[in-house]
Amino acid sequence: MGPCWPVCGTALLLLLFSLSGPSLVQCQASCGGPGTHGIPGAHGAPGSDGPKGEKGEPGESFFSTQGLKGDPGARGPAGRPGPKGDPGQTGPQGYVGRKGEQGRPFNPSFQRDLFSLKREMGPGLPKNDEPMEFNRPILSDPAPQIVSLTNGSFVCKTPGLYFFSFHVSVKSRVCLKLLKNLEVQLTMCDNWEGFLVTSGSAVLPLQDGDRVSLQTTRYNHIATTSGSSHTFTGFLVQKT
Repeated sequence: MGPCWPVCGTALLLLLFSLSGPSLVQCQASCGGPGTHGIPGAHGAPGSDGPKGEKGEPGESFFSTQGLKGDPGARGPAGRPGPKGDPGQTGPQGYVGRKGEQGRPFNPSFQRDLFSLKREMGPGLPKNDEPMEFNRPILSDPAPQIVSLTNGSFVCKTPGLYFFSFHVSVKSRVCLKLLKNLEVQLTMCDNWEGFLVTSGSAVLPLQDGDRVSLQTTRYNHIATTSGSSHTFTGFLVQKT
């Protein structure tokens, strides 16, 4: 009897377990505590792409915010002139100007005071600080209005504005002066290695009795050859 008991007890327990198996398992599940987490399984294969979603709303741009307007900068330097442009079209014709005033009738007496003479070569040079002699008319047939000089000086008889000019040939250096009475109005000096011609002109207001002359100084070498030219001319420009 003794050796048979364990075998019979095991058989009895298996029978009871088979008869009440589900209720026993339910009792263990409802009455027992939670078990420990199992070991994670291996990663599954990648799934397929899902359907395309709807278009989202536009986002804000980084540069959409505009700052305040700054102050004007300093003016830069002027640029270089550009190339010359093409000529423009001809403009419309201007208006006709006003008719001028009628001129005064010509008075031949304005031209009666006129001289134009040249100097003939003499035995010596002209004296310094004294009127030069011009004693030969340039015109072959002098007109009635041409006057002569008095001791190398022009003597005014008609008050007005007069024009005077002179041309003198010299060698190396020259210094001439144009005088009104005793006052020097113009001085012309020049120098050159060789022969040269100096000239000058002036407009002077004269009164009755004023004297105009051309004089030399000690700083000149007046040429005395036959081909040299010395002339002195004057005439009335406007009567006063």
